[in-house]
Amino acid sequence: MGGRTAGGVLGIDFVESPEIHEIVRRNAQLVADAITQATREDIAALLQRAQREGWPITRLRDEIRALFNRYIDERADLIAITEATWGINIGAALAFELAGYLRMRWLAVGDDRTCPFCRALNGRVVEIGKPFASIGDKIIGRDASGRRRMMEVGLRHVFTPPLHPRCRCVLVPVD
Repeated sequence: MGGRTAGGVLGIDFVESPEIHEIVRRNAQLVADAITQATREDIAALLQRAQREGWPITRLRDEIRALFNRYIDERADLIAITEATWGINIGAALAFELAGYLRMRWLAVGDDRTCPFCRALNGRVVEIGKPFASIGDKIIGRDASGRRRMMEVGLRHVFTPPLHPRCRCVLVPVD
């Protein structure tokens, strides 16, 4: 087995684990499907606008190019940060389980950039392997001005952060 081991003494090779590879594969497919759907919707809206407004082909080309340049400038960073956060938290949850912990706690950063939904999950404790929220669940929080906000979980069950793009939440083990 050619990968690095967790903690060096546990003898578990995360890099070569078929289970880990399957978790990563499923997550990558979910993310890619969501990105593909968002891209389809953006292009469809652009094509509809072009048709409605009678754009020449050169303007349509330039608008499509601008859309993809925004993806390069904004989405690449967004996806990289979000998926790195997911990988770190999945790794943490697996390490907690291997270390014998039975539960873990969601911790949100406590500043003015923290979203109402992460604030709502802050401090929540679940058994390892159980989701903090499931598809279809509604997470209720309050924004900075105290207004009630609601988010419906849609893409996947929330076993670990991130809850949303650029989420800064982490997990900690619970004794």
